[in-house]
Amino acid sequence: MMEFPNGSMLTVLRDGEADVFGDAPPDNEHQIGPCSVPKSGAGHTETRGDRDINSLNVSAPPDSDILKSDRVRLPDGKIATVTSEVYAPVNPFTGWAPFKKFALTEVT
Repeated sequence: MMEFPNGSMLTVLRDGEADVFGDAPPDNEHQIGPCSVPKSGAGHTETRGDRDINSLNVSAPPDSDILKSDRVRLPDGKIATVTSEVYAPVNPFTGWAPFKKFALTEVT
């Protein structure tokens, strides 16, 4: 397993899903990491109107519980959304899965 000992812990924010009766459990919040998150300037930033959109490519441990529908609280307290499929490459010969990779987008 790849490790990122100096990586960042990310907090995953997952909305509860309503059951057939319309009752929704409380929102779920848990941490994953340590993750490899590029520092500012390493991601992609673009300006649309009066908003800056920052994109970050994240590598997380292979056992991380992350879904495309999740939001993520970054170490600086900002909230980002997962905007790509969560990709977990697997070696076809050994079955080894070194990490999960996904993109986050933060609108400021």
